[in-house]
This record gives sequence, C-alpha cells and structure tokens, in this order.
Amino acid sequence: MGVGYLIGANNIFSPVASGPNTFQAGWDAAKKRLVDYGFAPALVAEVKNLSGSVQSVSGNNITIKIRPLEPLADPNLDERIVETDSNTKIYLLEQKNYATYKKELDAYSQKTASQVANLPKIAPLSTSSLIAPPEQFIKKTASVSDIKAGYTIDVAAATDIKNAKNFTAVEIEIQPALNQAPAPIIFPSAP
Repeated sequence: MGVGYLIGANNIFSPVASGPNTFQAGWDAAKKRLVDYGFAPALVAEVKNLSGSVQSVSGNNITIKIRPLEPLADPNLDERIVETDSNTKIYLLEQKNYATYKKELDAYSQKTASQVANLPKIAPLSTSSLIAPPEQFIKKTASVSDIKAGYTIDVAAATDIKNAKNFTAVEIEIQPALNQAPAPIIFPSAP
C-alpha cells in the first residue's frame, strides 16, 4: 500500500493511504465523465490507422508524432515508431490535375443522378450498387527513402495499434499538400 500526504487545516502533512488501483480507478472515472458530458469523443476501442508528422527516419523505422487519440491518452504514445519491412506498401499521393478530376467528378455526378432517378421508389439502396466517387489523388509507388522529416503520413497496420509504441505498417501514404513548400504569395503593386 502506498502512502501520500495531504495538506490539511490541522496537520499540514497528514498521511493518506492509497491502494494500487485508486489512481487508475480515478483516471478511468475522469475519462468516462468527459465522454458522458460531451467534452470528449467516445473512447476508441480499436485503431488500425494513424496519421502523423514525421519526426525522423532511421533505416526502416519512421518516428511520427500523432494527435492524441483520446483527450486523456498516455502522452508517451503521442510519438510512435513505425517499422517497415519488405511487405510494407508505400505510396506517394500526387494531386490529380484539376481538369481531369473535375471531368471525373462530373461523370460521377451524372452516374449517381441517373442511378437515383432509376431506383424503384420502395427498394432500399444497397451498398454494392453504389458508385465510388473519383479519387482526388494518384497513388505512386514510393519507398522509405522518399519519406522526410516534416512530411505527414497516413499509416495502416494489420493489428490494433491503439496502445502500441512500435508497430509494423502494412501501408503508408505520403501526403502531398503538407510536404511541399507553399507557393509564394505575390501582391500586385499599387499604381
């Protein structure tokens, strides 16, 4: 049994007994209370995908910093080590040309409008009959050497990685927009 100290009116350092589960029980109750009152999203049961900012790359290991999965999550898990192996698929996402993407989007809109117009009034819409929207990015095969500190990556794993400090990725997508320097803003000169 541990012993703590409480500052009180009569005795400034009076010992307070605490059991091995007291802190954890209080911590869990605080998490539940935050969720119950809408101050936090429901606690996540399983995680197989993370997104984060690359801190460093060393060999086949990538250290990323993620946003906490829950407000009171273990701060030691804000930084993860993503391991890659010969089975890890790595892609660089490249933004499609706007004209090409717009053309695909227009075709998608026409197909879905036609599909909805031809549905029987009573039949439920099944997910197998839905048309997938066009992708905004083109996936290009990449390697660990294409990942640099400061890049943002999305990582997928085969198992639950909610509480894993280190894990092996099955797929990594390198995000394009955050990995490129922004174009300079040029203001017109006054006449």
